Amino acid sequence: MRSIKTRFGHIRYEYISAVMRLSYLISVFLQVFYVWFDAPIGYISITASYTPDWEKWWKDPDNVELFQFMGKDNVPFHTVMFPSTLLGTGENWTMMKTISVTEYLNYEAGKFSKSHGIGVFGNDAKTTNIPSEVWRYYLLMNRPEVSDTLFTWADLQAKLNSELLNNLGNFINRVLSFVAKPAGGGYDSIIPDAPNAESHPLTNALAEKTNKWVEQYLEAMEKVKLKQGLKSAMAISSDGNAYLQESQFWRLYKEDPATCAIVMKTSVGVVYLLSCLLEPFMPSFSREVLHQLNMSPDEDLSFCDDKGETAKAKRPWDFVSAGHKIGKPVPLFKELKDEQVEAFRIKFAGSQAERILKEQAEAEAKKVAEKLKGTKLS
Repeated sequence: MRSIKTRFGHIRYEYISAVMRLSYLISVFLQVFYVWFDAPIGYISITASYTPDWEKWWKDPDNVELFQFMGKDNVPFHTVMFPSTLLGTGENWTMMKTISVTEYLNYEAGKFSKSHGIGVFGNDAKTTNIPSEVWRYYLLMNRPEVSDTLFTWADLQAKLNSELLNNLGNFINRVLSFVAKPAGGGYDSIIPDAPNAESHPLTNALAEKTNKWVEQYLEAMEKVKLKQGLKSAMAISSDGNAYLQESQFWRLYKEDPATCAIVMKTSVGVVYLLSCLLEPFMPSFSREVLHQLNMSPDEDLSFCDDKGETAKAKRPWDFVSAGHKIGKPVPLFKELKDEQVEAFRIKFAGSQAERILKEQAEAEAKKVAEKLKGTKLS
């Protein structure tokens, strides 16, 4: 048994070895993975938790295209570290094809902060009773694709009231409500026949505009320019409103029934087209529109023909067949009033922690007030 001599006396090597082993075990125990080495692997494990067929997604690079969406501060971890981790295994992983990166979305006068609870988050959004499709629309239309953008309650109100309610919702409800009117004032919910629709100049002009917007929509979506894709779809709704107004369909119904039928059948086709184009952005909205059209979202949600071509957009009057009976039209959006906006601005000011404390204090004060109601003063 060998030993070494120090000023503390003789220390045997076995003791030194034991201390070294213990130090090593402690250091291993205290070590952790760097979060951005470990976190992206979770994408794979989450998929594996969802389905035993996870390898069809993550190990089939010839048939699967991987798109990733994130804020600009996370780019290095997903473009360098994660691919390096996958390559290091030597296995045939599906690698990222496209990365869509955004700038920052700021909140009112400051910045969103998850760590400080500043801003409006998912649990907050649920308490507002503002429908999910409104949140989705606003956040996508305000997506910071080129530069930082700003969330404000006033802007959300403006986009809901002017773009969703007065533009999109108004167009769809106006068309379907007129078709649903009883005979003598409408079509008793039955789509009219409209032969030679392409010969009507105003309708033909709308078809050309619609086709142009569809082409721009497809180009934007292929390039993952989601905001531009959404704007292209909404432009079709704006053109639809202008088409209705210029056609004066309410007068045509009595004075020129054949032309009125063309206008209404074409407009119903545009309503259907909008439900298809907006489905990636507002799926619950699209389902509701198809329900009002009396169509199935599982079978009918496509503006392409059997070959996948989009030429049908050039003939919007052909989207919905003559004789089809629509469902019951109901308004799709509700106005967001000034007093509601001000209440939300006050409610979601400060941090989540501060808001929780305020709610707890208000709840406690309410309890005390209730107790005092039953207290008799002597």
